Amino acid sequence: MCVSAESYETVVVVVGYGESKDARVNKHNFVKQFMKSVKLDRPVLVCASMSGSYALPFVMRPDAATCTERLQGFVPIAPTGTMDYRLVDYSNCKVSFTRQ
Repeated sequence: MCVSAESYETVVVVVGYGESKDARVNKHNFVKQFMKSVKLDRPVLVCASMSGSYALPFVMRPDAATCTERLQGFVPIAPTGTMDYRLVDYSNCKVSFTRQ
């Protein structure tokens, strides 16, 4: 998962898949807590594959319609967890897929 704000990028790697030991991470709060800890405000969030299970809860909750308050842009690359949300949730999220 990669987040970008202003002139720097941060890549976050969360273990727990493949041969790594299981990570004790709350997937529904992870991105929010990480952004708060490094003081990121409305970054561009890039998620690929398994990081979708961390990124999508952040994008969609508490309400997909408020995703623009949390992100400048969202770049999903074959994310997992897409079936956990309804089509209307995706259509309510108006965040840009390109940097503004």
